[in-house]
Amino acid sequence: MSTYQAVKKQFSAGDWPLQSGAILRNAHLTYLQVGQLNAACDNLIILPTYYGGTHEGNLPLIGADGPLDTERYCILIPNLLGNGQSSSPSNAHHSQRGADFPMVSLYDNVALQHRLVEEHFAGAEVALVAGWSMGGMQALQWGCLYPDQVKRVASICATARCWPHNQVFLEGVKAALTCDKDWDGGRYQSPPKAGLKAFGRVYAGCAYSGERDRSFRGS
Repeated sequence: MSTYQAVKKQFSAGDWPLQSGAILRNAHLTYLQVGQLNAACDNLIILPTYYGGTHEGNLPLIGADGPLDTERYCILIPNLLGNGQSSSPSNAHHSQRGADFPMVSLYDNVALQHRLVEEHFAGAEVALVAGWSMGGMQALQWGCLYPDQVKRVASICATARCWPHNQVFLEGVKAALTCDKDWDGGRYQSPPKAGLKAFGRVYAGCAYSGERDRSFRGS
């Protein structure tokens, strides 16, 4: 394998209907493209991002030191809605900034990614969808929604739905953040630093503990 060139792009989808029934105004996906689609349109690999990560977190999977050959495949790394790159509370339409950002689901992410593939990648056959954690959950969603288009799925350290124990844990770290006096219902005027630090301390205990992580995922 050789070194690769990555191009960061943005796909605009206009007002996008969400699974909840709400509308995400001026929806956009920011994504990284590495390599080119071949004439047969069958060499596309999709690497959805994980919770808290951006496209940069998936770069170790590609290039000279990674398992995916950028000379053979066209690799698409779409950023999650809400991760600060794609449509997020920080960059949304002015009417949906901050605490007014609508709830988005894994389904919403994958449906929007599929539209990107249909419009900008010629509706290509997907040779592989792969991801870690929430990226792996999106990979499974791709396989469920578009089984005739997706040839392979690699879901790494992920489950088909959020395990109940994990939901309890997430509510705990959420509480660590929202109890900060500066949180103000999500309408803070300056970053709730104490809450963010508490969130990070609690979350680190899960992210870097193998035994605890397995218990959250039900394995």
